[in-house]
Amino acid sequence: MCYVLDPELLLVNLFHVDKKPLTIKRLKEVRQEIETEIPSLFVDISMNSVCFAIERRPEMFRWSGERICMAENTEDMYSEDKLNKYFNWKIPSNIRSNFLKIIATFL
Repeated sequence: MCYVLDPELLLVNLFHVDKKPLTIKRLKEVRQEIETEIPSLFVDISMNSVCFAIERRPEMFRWSGERICMAENTEDMYSEDKLNKYFNWKIPSNIRSNFLKIIATFL
């Protein structure tokens, strides 16, 4: 079975590990690593999906030129407790630990 990871889940976990702005190129690199390590996981980083995630969560993300940034004063939203409570529970448990391990070591 294949699981599709939406950009919102990818972004919140990347910003949890590293607060630096991200480019679409960087998201593609991360996607490649994740999909190589976890073949049953598809990471959706199409431009439409990324734009929708940013538009849907303006309290968390914003554009700065061609980079995706954390919105102002949102550091507490990226705590591990909040990530697990509001976001990571959506990822199937058999995929979650490998996904989080890759994110932690990739940046």
